[in-house]
Amino acid sequence: MILTSGPPASFLSLAAGQQQAIVGGALFEGLAGTPAEAREAIEAGEITVESSHHHGTVGSMAGVCTASMPVLVVENAVHGTTGHALLYEGPYRERLTYGVFNQFVRDTLTGIRDVIGPALARVVRQAGGVRSKASADAAHGVHGSGLVTAMAQSSTEFGVRVSGLGERWFTSALPPVQGKYFDGFGPDDGAHLGGESMINETVGLGGCAAPAAFALASYLGGADAMLERQERLYSIAFAEHSDFVIPFTGRGTPTGFDVRSIAEQRVTPVIHTGIAHRDGGQIGAGYFEAPISVFDEAASALAMGSAGKYSGSKEDRK
Repeated sequence: MILTSGPPASFLSLAAGQQQAIVGGALFEGLAGTPAEAREAIEAGEITVESSHHHGTVGSMAGVCTASMPVLVVENAVHGTTGHALLYEGPYRERLTYGVFNQFVRDTLTGIRDVIGPALARVVRQAGGVRSKASADAAHGVHGSGLVTAMAQSSTEFGVRVSGLGERWFTSALPPVQGKYFDGFGPDDGAHLGGESMINETVGLGGCAAPAAFALASYLGGADAMLERQERLYSIAFAEHSDFVIPFTGRGTPTGFDVRSIAEQRVTPVIHTGIAHRDGGQIGAGYFEAPISVFDEAASALAMGSAGKYSGSKEDRK
């Protein structure tokens, strides 16, 4: 089995870059000898491809996760949920997560698997383990709740899951990305490749904490624009995070988005993302605003399913 970013989708429905990353994962694991053999096995169902979120896992961009890749494990001791995240491949333009698999990428992944992963595991165990709140999954499955508990994208669509609506995904076409390209590249070179780092925005990080990301200001439209976008997010958030505080504003990041508030306010989460080349590799970074249609559809489904329960203003729902 190979895991990849986004709502559930067939291999052939994904864009070329995400398909290339999945094929690369199969080659890395030795499940096939050539790209053609890997594609044939995947299309025949001999190698299965499933959504990472359905296995408690997230990864950036294509987010390919295979059996031998080390992951960070985050346990929520209170609610009994566990999350997994792939280790960062490094600051290289050529990465599996950006749809590239060659000898350099193979060597990088091998080093992570054989050297970095085991060393990190020893450090964590010697420290007595690392625990944190796998908060998004812990909040899922609450009857009547409109809280967004997952946001993800494949190379072809964006989707959300909502606490009170089970395992259903609400999906939409991908929105355009605003950002800055590396020298020598432009919008005509870019392509969506997938991504699950937006689980960060689900819990008050990422685009919700943009003003604290000084190094990204040139990619995100400048400091004033970052502040303005964050200010709008407070109108759809349940609360300000008590721990994730922006130092120069003194406010906690906007945390916890309810689909009903989004539908009412017509404001959607701001998502930070890398920009991939259509043939693989990273060529920039930026942001996009999540499409309103998925939240409208989820809010309507929630209203029909809850039969009028949990209605009222945003303040009533807190």
